[in-house]
Amino acid sequence: MNKKMGDWPSELNVSEARRLLPSLIHFLERHPDRIFKIKQRQRMVAQLQAPPRLAKSGLAAERLLRLAKKRRSKKISTTIKPLNGSSDQKKAKVLSTRPGKF
Repeated sequence: MNKKMGDWPSELNVSEARRLLPSLIHFLERHPDRIFKIKQRQRMVAQLQAPPRLAKSGLAAERLLRLAKKRRSKKISTTIKPLNGSSDQKKAKVLSTRPGKF
């Protein structure tokens, strides 16, 4: 069924929606803002509409980088000092406090 945008009814009964489903899907791909209401015995039982548009790939990362650039950078120490001695000193301390196995 080749209908123009204005000719499509916004409300369809179930049997008509089932028959026209492929055409309705193609129509929604071209006109994602349209919504079709599917009725059964004068009660709305479903809505057929296009899925929400997805954001372009990498948009979230781009925004995150933009926010990171806006943040004030902190000064970082050029020398890194070990906490409570070096790792070799820590191993020796642990081994010396263990009873028995040495």
